[in-house]
Amino acid sequence: CTHASLSNFRPPCRPFADYFAEVEAVRQRYDVHRVFLASDDASAVTYATAVHRDLEVVYLNVHRQEFASNWFIEYRLQASVESKANIDVAMVADATMLDLMLLRDSDILIGGVLSHLSRLA
Repeated sequence: CTHASLSNFRPPCRPFADYFAEVEAVRQRYDVHRVFLASDDASAVTYATAVHRDLEVVYLNVHRQEFASNWFIEYRLQASVESKANIDVAMVADATMLDLMLLRDSDILIGGVLSHLSRLA
């Protein structure tokens, strides 16, 4: 949730532990053992894999520093191209599309649904 922490006008992000409390409730109710984690923040991956060892945490192995921005991804891609910023636009676009496809195929979605991309999922 890098974009919210860097922004002066977006609501603050909930801590990762809040989301994983919801994951735990779903896991117990529906016997879930695998979680796909779509996040722009590398510390979410670190937290999930260190704290929730009883879950198989699946995530895209990408350089998440490319996502460090106060812009939502869908706007950042366009702004980066227009400003000629030093960002791997192809990687960000590919990772974003893969996240969407994997989220689309998920049985359960737990998240903040603050961006256009999370709403698409």
